[in-house]
Parts: sequence; structure tokens; C-alpha cells
Amino acid sequence: QAPRPDAANKLPNNCPLTMHDLRFALRQLLKTPGFTAVAVLTLALGIGANTAIFSVVNTVLLRPLPYPEPGQLVQLGTEQAGRTSTHINSATFVEVKAQSQSLARIAAYSGGDMTLTGAGAAERIVSGAVTADFFPLLGVQPALGRNFTPEEDTPNSSKSVLLGHGLWQSRFGGDPDVLGRTITLNEQGHTVVGILPSHFQYPEPFQLWTPLALGETGGTFVIHGEGMMLLKAVARLKPGVTLEAARAELQPIAQRVLPNGPAATRGEGGEGGGREVGEGVLTLVGLHEQVVGEVKGPLLVLLGAVALVLLIACANVANLLLARAAARQRERAVRTAPGAGRWRVARQLLTESLLLSLAGGGLGLLLAFGGVRALGQWNDVSLRAMQGIGMDAWVLAFTLGVSVITGLAFGLAPAVQAWRTDVNAALKVESPGDTGRQRNRLRQLLVVSEVALALVLLIGAG
Repeated sequence: QAPRPDAANKLPNNCPLTMHDLRFALRQLLKTPGFTAVAVLTLALGIGANTAIFSVVNTVLLRPLPYPEPGQLVQLGTEQAGRTSTHINSATFVEVKAQSQSLARIAAYSGGDMTLTGAGAAERIVSGAVTADFFPLLGVQPALGRNFTPEEDTPNSSKSVLLGHGLWQSRFGGDPDVLGRTITLNEQGHTVVGILPSHFQYPEPFQLWTPLALGETGGTFVIHGEGMMLLKAVARLKPGVTLEAARAELQPIAQRVLPNGPAATRGEGGEGGGREVGEGVLTLVGLHEQVVGEVKGPLLVLLGAVALVLLIACANVANLLLARAAARQRERAVRTAPGAGRWRVARQLLTESLLLSLAGGGLGLLLAFGGVRALGQWNDVSLRAMQGIGMDAWVLAFTLGVSVITGLAFGLAPAVQAWRTDVNAALKVESPGDTGRQRNRLRQLLVVSEVALALVLLIGAG
């Protein structure tokens, strides 16, 4: 008389995943807590590392800049003697602003330090000097007060200042009455006209902002002394104008305002050659591309590295599952003999793999939270573009997707092995050597893959 099928075998072979499959898989994993713990921790390290780095990639590379119509924002620069720079001189900025027809607005800024005195101990502040168009160009309105007026952005005008939200909180305790108050910067009085919103972030770590106050020829007489100065310039393209069209329009302007051109610059403007007399070619780059340029390469390298870590984890857990499947070969044969189909048994193994990967994904998500916080607090200059990184719905969806794909990846090997198992041979006391040799070859291949991937990571880290 044939043995009575167990409850799992009563279900049709083509039945979709059910709660019975999940309960049975959970019982099997709880029977071997050591194996389960090692597999979950291994997967948590791989998935957690991928989640942490993806959260940074999502924030820095994939998410657009937090300004209205960010695709229209560009940054001007120069190219000379094969070298590019993000700076232009103030005279060139004035001419481009007056002559360009492709740019809806153009603004300039420069950075430096100022000493804030009064209302406490003297403090060195990272400050930015901007033209009056800067914040309207970005679509930024102060949380309190107003932006700079064109009259304030002229030489010999009254001195005003916009406070960053962080400085307003730390130095003035978030007091709204600071508006209209005079504060002392570099021993000169400046009237506070506005407080920037807390969500405003710009790649430059400025704590307060003052008018740049350029003259009609680009000279500045208020902060930086008389004469031309080097600036950074951002612009907004007019609707419908492409980046290529704006670049083409700039070159005739560059020929008029930069008569020396690239050839003369190479001969006179090298290092140690004094003040540059020509800036060569004007360049135009998308602002997002300019912001992430320093960190894009390293982030992609890190993303590739953690992907290799996850592949090593998959190979490791697949090897563990193959060893565990070998010990359960007779169990599967007993289930198959009364009528359980091969797909039914293979599906049960895939269910166990998915449970392991989802548990590893949950633990990896907790590890990723710690990694993201550590990266967010890294105040290195090259990581300014990484400010504001965090976990969002896209990161959670990525973690879930990686967990499912990982479970299928490392669960495929034991499932295929179960599919190809010879039931009659497995029911015997001694299994044939061919099956064992095939299983050993697969496990050896996984071990070789782990060593190869680990060697690549080791060389890359070195």
C-alpha cells in the first residue's frame, strides 16, 4: 500500500504560493536556527550595503535639484589650454548678462569668510555674495522677510544680509524679531532683510548671504575691492531653448568680450603668468551635472562594489542551501513518490529561499539606516552634494526588489537540484555517485566564484 500523502502533497502541483507553503518553510527554517541565522546575517550585510549606497545614489544622482524647472538651470564656466574652470571674470559676466538672448536670467556669486560680532562671541561665518537675481532665478523665497532688491545690489548702497536658517537658529535662537536688526560683519553694520527656508540647500555651504554689488563694468567696490574678480555664474534657460543652442550663442559673445581667445591665453595665462588676459571659450553645463560631477564616479564605483558583495553573499548562501538540500534528499524523495510533483517540491525550496532573503532584507534595512546616517554626517568638502540623503519610498522599493531577486538567485541552485533528483536512487540507502559528483561540481563552482569576486573587491579596495 502506498504511503499516505502529507498535507503539502494534497495541493495541486500548479497551485500558486499559499499560506501552507509559507508555514511549512518557516517550520523548516526554525528547525535549524544556526543555519538560518548565518544565512540571514550574510544576506543582511549584502542587502544593507546595497540599500545604503542606493539611497545615496538616489538622492545625489537620480533625484532632480530641489528647484522649480531644474532642467533649465545651467552653470557658466571657461575652457582654456585644455583645462576647464567653473569661474568667469566679473566683466565677462556683465557682458553675457547684457547680450545673451538664450538665458532668461543669469546670476553670479562668490564665496568667502566674514566675522560676525555682537549678540555673543565673535564667530567666523562662511558667507556668499550674490547678485539680486540669484534667489529669484532658483525660485527661492525667504521664509521670513524678502530677497535683495536691485538697488541693494549696486556699489555704495546700504548693506543688507540674508541669514541661512541654520545660522538663524544657532546664533539668534530663531527669533523672528531679528528682521530689520543691524548685525556686524567685518566691523560693518548690515541690516537683516530675510531668513532663508530650512529646506533650501545649495552645494556651497554658505551660512549667510550679502549683495555682490558689481559695477557696470564688473568692478566691485563694496566687499572685494576695486577691479575685476572671479565669480561663479548660474543661469536659467528660456523655455524651449536647448543647452546646445545656448552654448552656440555664447561663443560669438565670447569672441567679442574675450578678444585674446584660447591661443593668446595659452601663451600668457599659464600658472605663474599673472592675471589672465583672456578666458578662451565659454562653457555651459547643466547645474545638476556640475553639482554631482565630483561624486558621480566614486558613487558608481561604490555601487558596483556593493553589488559584488551581494553576489558573494548569494553564492555563499546558495552553497549552504545545497549542503542542506543534500541532507534532505531522502525527505524530498519520500514526498515525491506518493505524487508531489517536481515543481511542487522545487517551489517549496524557493519559498524557503524567499523567506530567508526577506528576513535578510529587513535586517539589512536596519543596517542601512545606520550607514545612511553616517554618510549624511560626513562633512567632507567633496561630499557636499550628499547633503539631505535619507530613506524614501524608492529606497524601500529597491530593498524589497533586491530581496526578492536575491532570494530567487540563491534559491535557484537547490531548486534545480531538487528538480533533477532521481527519486528511486534517492530512496536507496546509498545514493549513486553521479548525483553527488554533479552536486559537488556546482558547489565547487560557487566557491570559485566567491573567491574570484572577493579577489576583485580586494584589488579594487587596495
